[in-house]
Amino acid sequence: MFVDGVPIERIMILGRWASLSSCRRYVQAGRALMLSAETPVAIARAATDLAADVIGSLALAQEHGVQGGSG
Repeated sequence: MFVDGVPIERIMILGRWASLSSCRRYVQAGRALMLSAETPVAIARAATDLAADVIGSLALAQEHGVQGGSG
């Protein structure tokens, strides 16, 4: 609903949330779930592997001369 432009106040009423912080937490979780559903499986697996060992992944990338960014 939030993605479709429904005001957060309306979502709070429909979801029966008393606090804005609770509502926002669920809205953010919903966005993350939508993004994960749209992510190709191979990319999701690679992201999971990288996230499991961020320092090791960065060190490995540096070892192989991989640079981040666009340029």
